[in-house]
Amino acid sequence: MNKVKCWVMWALVIFMLPKVCVANSKIDESVLEAKSIELGGGGAFGYDDRQSISILSLLPRGGMFFARNAAAEVELPLMYIHTKESDVPALGVNINALYHLNTGTSFIPFALVGMGPVYVAGKISSTSSLPLLSQAGIGLKYFFSERAAFRLEYRFRHFSDPFTSDAGIDSDSFLFGISIFPSKK
Repeated sequence: MNKVKCWVMWALVIFMLPKVCVANSKIDESVLEAKSIELGGGGAFGYDDRQSISILSLLPRGGMFFARNAAAEVELPLMYIHTKESDVPALGVNINALYHLNTGTSFIPFALVGMGPVYVAGKISSTSSLPLLSQAGIGLKYFFSERAAFRLEYRFRHFSDPFTSDAGIDSDSFLFGISIFPSKK
């Protein structure tokens, strides 16, 4: 039930914030159009209470809008996974699909789903050294200039070996970062 409460809280914050905040519209609306490019990066903290696992991540990313408000991005998470038994580095490649809600303000909420393989240089839980990372989340981009935004997100992430009956790791992750949208000229 705690996960449901967390999802509801983040949904309310992210989708209602643009409505209650007075925000001047500084966004160049062409950044949400097809063929617009987004480059950025950030960091994340995730945890799995069930197994006492915490995950720190650096997330360089790049993507492109393939339709108005819809984008695909590639993320290269560099992770440090802390368990009761050990500390393990990991490296992955995620492909994410995003859908943005254009609010007409500097606040742009979005939803995200994605997946990709992760190489884990050690043992975590019962997963193999090459688990699959599946994720879904919601976020908010705040445009502080016409072509640059801060990014705040919540993601539910699941690490598991798709070829075994392994229960995997369920992580609640909180992400922050910055994005730039280079001009198409």
